[in-house]
Amino acid sequence: MKKFISIALIISLNFILFVSCTKKDNSTYNGSVMLYTTIDETAASALKQSFEKEYPGVVLDYYYGTVDRVNKKIDVEFESGQPNADVVFITDVLSLEDMKAKSRIEAYETREARRIPKEYKDLENYYYAASVTTMGIGFSKDSETGVDEKSAPKTWNDFLNNDYKNVMAIADPNKDNYVKYWVMAMMQNKNYGDAYFRRLRDYGVVIKSREIDVVDNIVSNTYKVGICYDEISANYTKEYENFGFKYADSDNITMLNGVALVKGAVNPVNGKLLIDYILSKKGQQVLVANGLVSARKDVKNVLDTKSVIEKSNPVDLEDLRKNGNDYLTVFNDIFGD
Repeated sequence: MKKFISIALIISLNFILFVSCTKKDNSTYNGSVMLYTTIDETAASALKQSFEKEYPGVVLDYYYGTVDRVNKKIDVEFESGQPNADVVFITDVLSLEDMKAKSRIEAYETREARRIPKEYKDLENYYYAASVTTMGIGFSKDSETGVDEKSAPKTWNDFLNNDYKNVMAIADPNKDNYVKYWVMAMMQNKNYGDAYFRRLRDYGVVIKSREIDVVDNIVSNTYKVGICYDEISANYTKEYENFGFKYADSDNITMLNGVALVKGAVNPVNGKLLIDYILSKKGQQVLVANGLVSARKDVKNVLDTKSVIEKSNPVDLEDLRKNGNDYLTVFNDIFGD
């Protein structure tokens, strides 16, 4: 009997030892990692707290700025031969394409990418969608003068309707990166192009300075409808009963907001660790809780995004890199800027 107990005890101890050895000990990671990012600073701060809780030995520092500021900072550092960032998380896929072309980011194959649709990751593993942004339709649900889910526009061509003449708005693509991407992608699409924006102008669309101005004016019923994006609209649907948001029934355009490892990173091991965490289910849930939209198939977003993300129109990124500024110039000419 004693021999039987001793053997059982040995087996139990060996099993415990095996489990403890194979379980990842996050406390063994140490040092620091530097993130350059353009996501909302509240989301960046939440990411820092959650990452450092997951890896208590690693300090996550971050630099927050606009797309232009982050791009300029990276350019200056590379030109001086002293890149300081380990990871970039930037809300502009065209900037990532430029960084790739200039050899300022390097390929890193992460297992977390298996949960991300192929449309939202670089085929050579240079960057992955840490979040995505899709343009959609915002509308006022004012009981007397607004519209409801059924009567709101369902497609982009539905905006070309006398019911919405002079009571619709969009943010200025020269000041908002997401709107700029949508405008350029619509210009690229042969079914829309500059003719669509000329008709949109003729129906009196108002160009507002910022996206927040568009949604605020829909909430106040100054405008009945607007071309909005989900990242801000999702929070407004929770905060305001009279604000509605829906995706277009077709021709949706989803922009990848990517994370990448900086070439020659000072802390490449921790840089890869951070990328893994950002793309993990836990990291994505932190970002979703702070207003971002995940492309992962196993993460629930505030809005029902699954079919939209998977079925959005393909965009020719190389064409946008070469001709995007020309598309924007045409837009400005149409609207008199």
